Amino acid sequence: MRLAPGGSGRPSGWHSPVVYHEDGIDDVAVVAELVQQVEGEGCIDVDRVYATGFSNGAEMAAQVACVLPDVFAAVAPVSGAVYQGC
Repeated sequence: MRLAPGGSGRPSGWHSPVVYHEDGIDDVAVVAELVQQVEGEGCIDVDRVYATGFSNGAEMAAQVACVLPDVFAAVAPVSGAVYQGC
C-alpha cells in the first residue's frame, strides 16, 4: 500500500513543530495518526513502513525519522535540509 499525503496549507507544504514553530501546525502528528489509521484498517507489515520525500518532503521525511523512530523502518530524504539534530 502506498500513501502520498501532500502536507497542509496554501501553498501546500509540510509543517513540523521543530522547523515551523510560528504556525502551530503539526504535520508530524498528522502523519503519525495517518499511519496508525492505515495499520488499523489495512493489511500492512508494520515492520516495513517507510517514508521518502523531495525538498520540503525530504525535510518532513527526516523529521518523522527523528520524532517517530518506532513508526518508520527507514526513510529516504532527497534534496532537503535536515534541521533537527538527529
